[in-house]
Amino acid sequence: MADARSCPVLAGPTAVGKTDLVLTLAAEFPIEVISLDSRQIYTGLRLGTAQPTASEMAACRHHLVDFVPPQDVYSARRYRD
Repeated sequence: MADARSCPVLAGPTAVGKTDLVLTLAAEFPIEVISLDSRQIYTGLRLGTAQPTASEMAACRHHLVDFVPPQDVYSARRYRD
C-alpha cells in the first residue's frame, strides 16, 4: 500500500459478498479487518449476525468480532476506550 495511513472501508448489507472479498484480498495482501458491526461483537451469536467462521477469520487478523458475552453492556464509550 502506498500510504500506510490509509484505511479502505468495505461496507454493505449482509450477504452481499464482503467476507468473500476480504478472503480474496487476504490471499494477496497483508490486511487486517476491523469489524464495525454492532452485533458481531457478541459471542455465541454467529448465525444471527453472519459472523465469519473460524477458518475465514484465520485468513487474516480480525478485530472486534466475537469477544463480548451477550449479557454484557457494550457502549460507544467502551468501543472508544
